[in-house]
Amino acid sequence: FEQSNSSIMATADRGNEAAGFAINQMRADHDFIKTYDIPMLAGRQLDRNIANDSYLKDVNVVNVLINELAVEKFGFASNQDALGKNFYQVENDEDDEESIVYTVVGIIANQNILGAMNSIKPWIFYASPKGYRRASIRLTGDNMKSTVEDIERVWNKIVPDYPMQGAY
Repeated sequence: FEQSNSSIMATADRGNEAAGFAINQMRADHDFIKTYDIPMLAGRQLDRNIANDSYLKDVNVVNVLINELAVEKFGFASNQDALGKNFYQVENDEDDEESIVYTVVGIIANQNILGAMNSIKPWIFYASPKGYRRASIRLTGDNMKSTVEDIERVWNKIVPDYPMQGAY
């Protein structure tokens, strides 16, 4: 069983659909990697002060982070070699001029984001402040039950029509 997720078909060779593979994508804010303490293996994290580090609908270039498995699937020689390289979404139409150019600025360690019952997948992470649909909070330390109750109380004030869901 695999959880619902978002993926695209991507290739490092623009226009070469045969080289495309499915890669999961996650819209994650600029602090996601730091918040979840995911090791950076090469490059840098996304930065709010760099324009292309946030996806804007009318701009067809976005800086992204990818995981080690994505480096391998794209055929990049190493994590360091992947930095600055571009890849592209395999389009269903012939309008390659409008497709997004993804530029790799950082490589993160593989993480089993979809849970222990699923295999590790190739991933793209990018910031998209106008496109966030989910919230994620990392909890550590004592008083977990009390902390979750506090979060749920605030959640119910802000979004009363949608009950909070989570593993707690």
